[in-house]
Amino acid sequence: MAKFSLIAAALAATNGIGKGNDLPWRLPNEMRYFQRVTTWMGRRTGSAYPSTPANTGSKEEEAQAGPPNVLIMGRKTWDSMPDGFRPLKNRINVVLTSNSALIPDIESKSTVESPTLAFTTLTDALTHIATLPHTSIFIIGGAQLYASCITDPRCAHVLLTRVTPPLDHAQIDCDVFFPPLPKDFVRARDEELAAVVGPAWPAGVQQEKGFEYEFTMWTRGDCGLDEA
Repeated sequence: MAKFSLIAAALAATNGIGKGNDLPWRLPNEMRYFQRVTTWMGRRTGSAYPSTPANTGSKEEEAQAGPPNVLIMGRKTWDSMPDGFRPLKNRINVVLTSNSALIPDIESKSTVESPTLAFTTLTDALTHIATLPHTSIFIIGGAQLYASCITDPRCAHVLLTRVTPPLDHAQIDCDVFFPPLPKDFVRARDEELAAVVGPAWPAGVQQEKGFEYEFTMWTRGDCGLDEA
């Protein structure tokens, strides 16, 4: 049974993740974490954050790495990405849509570096992904997909960035939210997170543009990604 991870950034106070189909903050270093983890986790020695600096993004590094990672997202998440950023580079992009008529247009964005596929159900997507060379599978939103996947027994990890705005910042109102973590999920120790994303990961509270945020991982039982 293929396992997957959820990855998201949410307000620590409310679990808000977006408003009007857009991100409620712009934190480049936090986005860089998302990019590195979803691109490289499990694909090379040291994962996304090796102890020895890697030439991340080079053609040589890509050629030596394992099979690409997979990103599964809802159609609204796909639509929220600027045209110049979709499909997300060097990853297999999988879009779920209830409207099968949209599938040809979505798949027309596919490239050699970033294959793009669309399905009407998660089951169909995972069945097809199982036939492709790949390493890790990530669920990257939106809220409805997070909610349906977080209780799925195939969900092995939740990689959750907890974001706190500056005290003098205007209230951040969100209209979509990350679901509550199930009671059987526990926060992983730092060394457990390092084992998944790499030893040189940015541990502890990070500060950017007055915001504070922390990268965390939550696990259920003894699930792992070794079967992904």
